[in-house]
Amino acid sequence: MGNFFPVLRFRFSTLLRGGGVALPARELKCSALQTRRKNLPLQSVLPQNIFKTKTEYTENNIMSNRFFLDSSESQRSGDRAVLAGSEAHHFLRVMRGQAGDTVVLFDGSGFSYCGTVAAIEKNEVRIQITETFPDAVESSLRLTVASALPKGDRQRFLVEKLAELGVARFVPVHLERSVARTNDAVISRFRRCVIESAKQCERNVLMEITEEMTLPKLNELLEREQSTKFILHPLKLGSVGQTALKAVTDDHPAQHLAVLVGPEGSFTGREMETALQFGFKPLDLGARILRTETACIAAAAVFLTITP
Repeated sequence: MGNFFPVLRFRFSTLLRGGGVALPARELKCSALQTRRKNLPLQSVLPQNIFKTKTEYTENNIMSNRFFLDSSESQRSGDRAVLAGSEAHHFLRVMRGQAGDTVVLFDGSGFSYCGTVAAIEKNEVRIQITETFPDAVESSLRLTVASALPKGDRQRFLVEKLAELGVARFVPVHLERSVARTNDAVISRFRRCVIESAKQCERNVLMEITEEMTLPKLNELLEREQSTKFILHPLKLGSVGQTALKAVTDDHPAQHLAVLVGPEGSFTGREMETALQFGFKPLDLGARILRTETACIAAAAVFLTITP
């Protein structure tokens, strides 16, 4: 009897999380105790929708089984695909997948593919594709967010949220007051974060992560694309002819748009002057001074929300 409740807490807490129901373990334990005393079935204290057949569970949670077809590890040919590398490891070791499972694949091209696991061979998962779906979530606006990097874990948070919102490209920018720099390992971590975000938010196009750029190099890139360029600078730090965000969003944004965000210490006077000479339009997000990652996310959310 003494070991009954710890096992019950673990098994049913896990089952409830899988079914999308949040019921505290303490509440579950108490409910189970009352049920045992009254000789009632456990179903009487648990939501009925967690007692599903395997088929029902798979159909209702199909989008949680999304896997990225990385061309460096996996491959797709016609109606067949082979999942290998880290994604195969995730399917086999983390998800405990097996032959017959239904999965959704995407390769960053904008399409997703629904299929059934046909066979498992060593560290490879062979999948028979049954349906192909065109992209239905990408914005018509190609938004570039260029920013100095914040410190530590806030970098991952920034990249993750921009990818979820639908930003097309993130450009790390080195400025005079930057507090962090990139290297190959950092860029690699960012790109892996983008894949994980795409799997979670059901996005089929990966946000591009570029190498770190200087302000002049960034401007050359945006000029080639004829992007409409904005630079975030709050009025509290000085007037440079800022436009309120509402005034910008009242007009339909261009097809290519870029937002430049400064480091924690903001832009230097020389950097602001250079950006204005390059044609960046100063933009004010409001009365509050925002952190770098907050400003990036807020601007991206507004522009991508008003654009279908």
